[in-house]
Amino acid sequence: MASGPDSREWVRQRRQRTPLRGASVTIKDSYDGGTADSLGNFRFKTTEKGNMTLVITNIGYNSLEQPISLTGTPVELRLTMKETLSELKAVTITAGSFTAGDAKRERSSAHST
Repeated sequence: MASGPDSREWVRQRRQRTPLRGASVTIKDSYDGGTADSLGNFRFKTTEKGNMTLVITNIGYNSLEQPISLTGTPVELRLTMKETLSELKAVTITAGSFTAGDAKRERSSAHST
């Protein structure tokens, strides 16, 4: 997508404006893309042209789709992702015991007959 020394693209977290390292950045319906570095920067080249959609994903964040126009010149983007709010369902844990091993099982079977 980007080429040339003056092109910059980065992904930031919405709330704290901190870089999102490891965000996956791809052009929708193509194999072209890259991954954001530790500062949230990404850069890749593509032969695609015209109106496209850039898809950005990262664990713990809502996916982001950004329309872009590719004309063969570098594109500069500043993208911000929103955290996914997820709620865990209640989990019930009960204690119990079990035994493993054939010797114990054989004794238990003999007592139940």
